[in-house]
Amino acid sequence: PMGPGEATSPPAKKRPVPVPEPEEKRTGNRPAWSMAVLADVVRAADERLRGGPFVGQEQIASGRGQICDDESRQRADSLGRRAAAQSNDLKYNQAIETYRKAYEACPDPKFLLEIATIQDSHLNLVRAAMESYQKYIERSEALERRGPELEQARRRYETILECKSQFDEGNRLCAAGDYAAAVERFDQANRLVPHGMFLYNLGVC
Repeated sequence: PMGPGEATSPPAKKRPVPVPEPEEKRTGNRPAWSMAVLADVVRAADERLRGGPFVGQEQIASGRGQICDDESRQRADSLGRRAAAQSNDLKYNQAIETYRKAYEACPDPKFLLEIATIQDSHLNLVRAAMESYQKYIERSEALERRGPELEQARRRYETILECKSQFDEGNRLCAAGDYAAAVERFDQANRLVPHGMFLYNLGVC
């Protein structure tokens, strides 16, 4: 019992026990698996900036991937079409220079093959063609490209290389006075790659 004059106070209210927030709310309304995916995306972006591994890099390393940016590719292809037109007009030296500019814009080995073909089939520049075939083969192998064009270029390069070997030996034999043997070498060289120079040396011997 309370005496007179004593103040009365309302009964104390019970405080509700705090309920823990769901996991999704504490992580910004994102389930845990989404955060893991986000981490993977961030890591992949960082690897791209640092030049690390990412999807498609293997394709770029191979011959099927991109070897230059789109703008450079378009410029190179445009130059390639111009070079082809020049070759059709029998302007072979101009075509070679234009193909070289195309290769500078985008180092696709197909432009080297075009140069080698002109030097070999139209200008009969044996040594220059041999060097161009070699560059084409090395560039294609570096890009891991395969196909019939590469195999044909290899066979033609080996033929020209053998022709050069026969011609050089013919010059050596001719200088040594062994004219009969030199004639055989020059004749063999001309059979491999017909050229007026071989016939001239054959006639001189």
